[in-house]
Amino acid sequence: TYEVCDDLPIDGFSSFDLNTLTAQVLDGLDPTIYTVSYYILEADAIADAATAIDLTTPFVNTVINSQVIYIRVESNSLTTCFAVVPVTLEVGGFGNAKFNYSAPAYCKNETPNPMPIYIGGGEAGTFTATPNGLVIDAISGEINLAASTAGTYTVTNTVLATGLCGDAVFTTTVTINEAGNASFTYPQDEYCIDD
Repeated sequence: TYEVCDDLPIDGFSSFDLNTLTAQVLDGLDPTIYTVSYYILEADAIADAATAIDLTTPFVNTVINSQVIYIRVESNSLTTCFAVVPVTLEVGGFGNAKFNYSAPAYCKNETPNPMPIYIGGGEAGTFTATPNGLVIDAISGEINLAASTAGTYTVTNTVLATGLCGDAVFTTTVTINEAGNASFTYPQDEYCIDD
C-alpha cells in the first residue's frame, strides 16, 4: 500500500510519485537489467500494452480514495520473463474537526448549555479552550455556562490522525457574558403620593 495525504481540495484524489516505488519493487535487483512499468489495468500490465502510466509527472488516482494499479517488472534480456504485482494507492484524509456553536455569545444564566454543531461531516475530537476560565467538556464540547467565567475564549476541537496525515484542528471563538442585574433599590421603604 502506498498512502499519501489528500491535497486541496479534499476530494479523495491526490498525486502519487510512482517512481518512489521502483526501488521497493525491485527489492535489491539490479535496476539496469530490469524494466519497471505501471498500469491502471492488470490486463494491460500482462500484455505490456502501450498504456503504461507516464512516470514523468505525478500520477493522480482515477478512483476516489483507493485504487489498485499494477506494476510490471520485466527482464531486459528476456521479455517473456516478467512478473505483475498489484499495489494499492490510498488517499488518506485528514479528520474533519469543523464545528461552531449556535451563537457567538452567551449569558452565564442561559439554558441549555451550548453544544457544538458539526459542519460538513465534522466530528468530535478533544475540546480545549484558552484562556482558562471556560468550563468545557473535553469529549462532547458542551460549555457549562453557569460554571464558566465571563470572557472571550478560543475553543479548539482536535481530531487525532488515523494514518500518516496530520491531526485535524478547528477553532472558533465564544464569548460568555455576565447575566444582567435587573434588581434595584429605593433610598427609603415608603413614599407618600405628595412626596
